[in-house]
Amino acid sequence: MSIREYVRNAISTLKSNKLRSGLSSLWIIIGILSVVVLIAVGQWAQQSILSNVEALGTNLLTVTPGGDQQSNVRWSAGWMSSQNVLTLEEANLIASLPNVKAISPEYSSRKQVVYLSNNMQASIYGVAPGYLEVRNSEVEKWSFISQSNVDNVDKVAVLWSETASELFGTEDPIGKDIHIGRNVLTVIGVMKSKWTQSFGNADSTVFVPISSAQRRLFGTKYLSSIGVSAASTEVIDSVKSDMEQT
Repeated sequence: MSIREYVRNAISTLKSNKLRSGLSSLWIIIGILSVVVLIAVGQWAQQSILSNVEALGTNLLTVTPGGDQQSNVRWSAGWMSSQNVLTLEEANLIASLPNVKAISPEYSSRKQVVYLSNNMQASIYGVAPGYLEVRNSEVEKWSFISQSNVDNVDKVAVLWSETASELFGTEDPIGKDIHIGRNVLTVIGVMKSKWTQSFGNADSTVFVPISSAQRRLFGTKYLSSIGVSAASTEVIDSVKSDMEQT
């Protein structure tokens, strides 16, 4: 039988069983579309996750106090006063290492933040100007913490956009005063939100100069962590090794 006769018989069979042929074609189309949709969703999810991870900071390393070992029991950082070891001196040492692009000394804790009759529990972050580069963040309105603010132990604050909305509603927060404990701080900026629904909204956060957090708000000379931005992905391992040796 020739190829032409095979084709003719196939067409004849399809015509004589139109319903069966139509259903078969429909299921084939649905199957192909399902595969295409699954591939597209997978690619979108992968890109979404990568975008959110990149939003945390580029080539980011974070230094935190290590745990301690006593009587074969390992304590996590923060459980014991001996874990208060990170200081600005360590941050400056790390900043001088090769292939370190920027550092962000940080101290964080939670306190009540009040504006007029509105109040909320918020994470208070003491930071320096390097936070923006290390944590890949942007200011939406006005300005961020400057080195002058740190040097002068200024009573100023920068809010996440979500925090500003909760405290101030539609009112412009720039230049307004908020209360954190007994301290009155003037709002000098609002951060641009960089979080998406896949990671959830940013926590209620207020940024203050690292010096103000240590001396005015919490009475400590220590850091909670040091964010470090390596010059490139290729040197991350060497930067980590240099930090450990230092």
